[in-house]
Amino acid sequence: MCRAQRHFSFQIRGPAAAGRAPGGPGIRTDLEPSQILPPLVTFEYCVMATNLTDDQKAIIDKNVFAFVTTLMPDGSPHTTAVWVDHDGEHVTFNTARGRLKARNLERDPRLSVAFIDPDNPYGGALTVRGRGELVDAGADQHIDRLAKKYLGQEQYPWRQPGDRRVTVRVHADKVSIGD
Repeated sequence: MCRAQRHFSFQIRGPAAAGRAPGGPGIRTDLEPSQILPPLVTFEYCVMATNLTDDQKAIIDKNVFAFVTTLMPDGSPHTTAVWVDHDGEHVTFNTARGRLKARNLERDPRLSVAFIDPDNPYGGALTVRGRGELVDAGADQHIDRLAKKYLGQEQYPWRQPGDRRVTVRVHADKVSIGD
């Protein structure tokens, strides 16, 4: 029984599940994907939440860009720059359903978020590692708050017809500076 604050379960299939890449040493490349995919692998684990300190929140409160890294289906990293905020407890950022980072997080919630304090760029990066939770409720208002913070505009100016915004709430496993 999970006694932690959050319980996560996700499944992956393919070379990442087997811990190898296609075409690597000893891997045949003449087979169909259905012939080389290992069985579906399920990961389940419990996570104790790590809270942000006031100093860490102060960095996030600045107009600092963050770099979010999610995992591709083959296990390789995918990193993008994002606007960030916090809700007092979690780092938050915004994206749209269907975008690569949202698809990656739907499949595998593990991520990292890295920030450089603009007032102390040599003091080490603030890094948050954990799991992303996709939250639809309030996501349009969240992107508008981020547009106000980063652009000084009341509304996010690049909305596209059919976009479904989603807030990513980061449940931190580890928060560190300079690590």
